[in-house]
Amino acid sequence: MGEVLEVVLGYKVSATIVSNIAKSLDAAVEVFHRKAIEDSYKYLFLDGITLKVKTLCGVVKKTVLVACGITKDGVKEIISFRLAPSES
Repeated sequence: MGEVLEVVLGYKVSATIVSNIAKSLDAAVEVFHRKAIEDSYKYLFLDGITLKVKTLCGVVKKTVLVACGITKDGVKEIISFRLAPSES
């Protein structure tokens, strides 16, 4: 992660900074998942997306189940998501 941030920011970041960023992202995801879901969508789409994730053991496939909605104003929003063992 530090290498990616170095490319984006243009300078090296410490392991502590990477850890703090990860913690703040975890907190943001927690807030996202706890928000109330309103019935304001004209269309609802449920899908599974398979992503390739690099780990220390190599590339691993992860499936993310996603609920997307399109509001009455035509705005597409991610309603929720979660990791799952498969799309089914």
